[in-house]
Amino acid sequence: RQARRQLVADIERDMLEEVRRDAEKIRRECQTLLGFIKWAWKILEPTAVFVPGWHIEAICQHLEAVTDGRINRLLINVPPGCSKSLIVSVFWQAWEWGPKGLRSKRYLTTSFNDKAVKRDTRKCRNLMLSEAFQALWPEVVFSRTGETSFENTDTGTREGVAIGSIT
Repeated sequence: RQARRQLVADIERDMLEEVRRDAEKIRRECQTLLGFIKWAWKILEPTAVFVPGWHIEAICQHLEAVTDGRINRLLINVPPGCSKSLIVSVFWQAWEWGPKGLRSKRYLTTSFNDKAVKRDTRKCRNLMLSEAFQALWPEVVFSRTGETSFENTDTGTREGVAIGSIT
């Protein structure tokens, strides 16, 4: 456990140094959702290697089309364990608020149970509050952080609810 904490601390330190050295290059690479995921993956999954695949690229391209207004309805069907929740409920929102500058976007995220809602809310919030993210996009300022919801100072919100509690 101590070794993992040290590894995570080392990765965070290295990422912050990379941001200080190459901020503009990182911002350019993060203009695509896939580029952002490749960069931000180390923050959320420091001990796991990011392995891109055609399904991740396809999801990213379709979510970018939603962001740009080219698609207004999207259904993503992939098997469990293909990073759909991580991409849609965590990385996409952070990408829209950060690199895309769409901080007034509001999200209602759902999952089958409260445990997954809390997990994704925590990951999204931790990503945006990380030192590396804040160094690149300091205009993302939180006005409220909670276990299943948070908001920023530009009227952007994220509310997470379990499907059973919607009705």
